[in-house]
Amino acid sequence: MMLAGIRLGETFVGIQPARGFNLDLAANYHDPDLIPPHSYLAFYFWLRHVYQVDAFVHVGKHGNLEWLPGKGTALSASCWPDIALGPMPHFYPFIVNDPGKVRRLSAARKR
Repeated sequence: MMLAGIRLGETFVGIQPARGFNLDLAANYHDPDLIPPHSYLAFYFWLRHVYQVDAFVHVGKHGNLEWLPGKGTALSASCWPDIALGPMPHFYPFIVNDPGKVRRLSAARKR
């Protein structure tokens, strides 16, 4: 299995794998009912059990763990974010000053 990333000493910098199965990536990305494909789970499994990371840090405009089934209703052992990450610490510095994101959130509130 190919993983998109680079090892920098003890740190692995990778690109979060695609969450969906078809060509409409935007629809896949934000679908709260779409379970992750095997390659998505294998990425996190490899980081946890083979590379043996101490924590996950997601950096960027938007991660997609927050859209996995179960995240919106609280986590349990059977929720997909918990299955993917397990008990691993997860840091996600979210960019809050993105004007495009603010406009989309504002538009969503007006409906």
